Amino acid sequence: MTTRPRRITQVFETDIPRPRSHKVLASQHFLKLKEQVTEAVHEEAVKAFQAGEREFAR
Repeated sequence: MTTRPRRITQVFETDIPRPRSHKVLASQHFLKLKEQVTEAVHEEAVKAFQAGEREFAR
């Protein structure tokens, strides 16, 4: 989700069943998905931080 305006940028589908055991949470499939989601959130956080710095500098 972007910061402003708020828009959904990506949808991550998963077929990982619930409840999720420790074995599932340590699986390569889960860890890859977690990495993708974390990277997407990080990219938007960096953009928001940079935009905030520009607004603050005015």
